[in-house]
Amino acid sequence: MELLRVAEKEENLDGLHDAVGEDALGGYTSVVTAAFIEAVDRRLGTEHRDDAAVAAFIGGVRSRFPGADEEIDPAAAERVVRKALGRGSVSDIDGPAIRHIERLLLPLMVADAHYSDEDLDRFLASARKLLGS
Repeated sequence: MELLRVAEKEENLDGLHDAVGEDALGGYTSVVTAAFIEAVDRRLGTEHRDDAAVAAFIGGVRSRFPGADEEIDPAAAERVVRKALGRGSVSDIDGPAIRHIERLLLPLMVADAHYSDEDLDRFLASARKLLGS
């Protein structure tokens, strides 16, 4: 079961990385995208992956911070999260917009998880595993 989830996340990484485009920063985008996929997977788990759960997550994020309504396009953010879960398409969302959404949501998901040092190490190891490094 775990091997199947890793394979699915690797496929999701390929899809999002293709949409973002090749990274001029030496792999930074790949690392962020892998961590984003891992964070989404942990945040929504195996049972709360439907469109309603994704919309509730994005709505919750947007309601927590002043100015988030202008910063986070809910439709685009929901699509990026669904793509991280292996559903839907982001082919009509440009790479900078996808990176922006990942950079806004990733630290929030990590902070909300309240990882210990050991948990954070495991989280990062899981993200690196997606990259094959």
